[in-house]
Amino acid sequence: MGRQRIISDSFWTDPDLINLTTEDRMCLVLMMTNQDTNIIGIYRTVWRVVGAGMGWSEAQTLLAARDLMAKGHVEIDEATGWVWVKEWWKHNYIRGAFVGNVKGKALKEMSQIPEKWKRPAYESFLRFDEDGTVAEALSVLTAPVNGAAKNYNAAFGQQPLEEIGSGLTRIPYQEGHRDGLPSTSQGAASNHTPNHILTPISTTTQGNGLQPGGGGSGGDFEQVSIEDLVNAALWAAEKGKTIKNVGGYRRKVRNRLLEQGPNRTDFETLSAWRNAVEQATSRDDRAQKTLAQQDAANAEIAAKYRAAQIRFEALAADERQVAVDEFKRCVLERSTTLQRFYAKQGLEHKAVHAAFLQFFSDVNIGDAA
Repeated sequence: MGRQRIISDSFWTDPDLINLTTEDRMCLVLMMTNQDTNIIGIYRTVWRVVGAGMGWSEAQTLLAARDLMAKGHVEIDEATGWVWVKEWWKHNYIRGAFVGNVKGKALKEMSQIPEKWKRPAYESFLRFDEDGTVAEALSVLTAPVNGAAKNYNAAFGQQPLEEIGSGLTRIPYQEGHRDGLPSTSQGAASNHTPNHILTPISTTTQGNGLQPGGGGSGGDFEQVSIEDLVNAALWAAEKGKTIKNVGGYRRKVRNRLLEQGPNRTDFETLSAWRNAVEQATSRDDRAQKTLAQQDAANAEIAAKYRAAQIRFEALAADERQVAVDEFKRCVLERSTTLQRFYAKQGLEHKAVHAAFLQFFSDVNIGDAA
């Protein structure tokens, strides 16, 4: 039994496909549903075989595929048979490909695609990543970048592919830290907006704002995560209003960053968000420390009461009665509430029993024995 492939009904109304001919559409359907397709929509095929179901020869298949590539809907490598269906994630749920049992297979397929496609493919996938799941998954494909400080060209123009995966999600989106909007200053003439995503940037300010540092003496460089920038934008936006479609908003911000690169306002928002996260983390740490101290104190009290219970049970009957009488005189006579409880259940009442153990742990009845 063959595998099932899904094509959304939006295929027939997608404005990006409006100029496709009937042959173009049939070729695109073929590219999305043939037997060689895989989880990620980037796969290897045999041209003389893949078009056979349409009754096409190898030459006809390649001609139709070239037309689709010219219109930006697929990429093909005629010599090796590789196909990249760029419309794939409009019809397949990208998050489902990078979680659970299929995640490992998707990552393996990603690692096998042609080198020349890896960076644009990564960036394309991130456009459909609503919650950072894909970014986190792709980050495992590459090891952290090691080596000397990068110069200007390496930092802002020739960023290696390995750096795309390695810095994607160091601070993942957290429900407790709500985040925000596309920058209102994007495209402003005074903002330096290099065409990059994850960039080592100078933390020093020059002129009107954050500018890229030079060579080796322009300041300390850090790796900026696109997910950090998206989280910061969402955090800033939700300080002023409720974002109803968080996933769509995050995708909108991510697409802007991928297409245009971050600007000064993005960096300022990122800094403010990081400060807020740090403060929240500090508050959480203090709260955890307080809870730990309370737990330790409660454990100490519980141990003290257990010791008191054991000591009371070891007393002779007359000594127990002396202890109870002392408890009535010193404690019950001062509390009408405890008196009512004692009248109903005696020392079996939880509140009375706790008050008695607290009292008995501080007296010396029976110690001499």
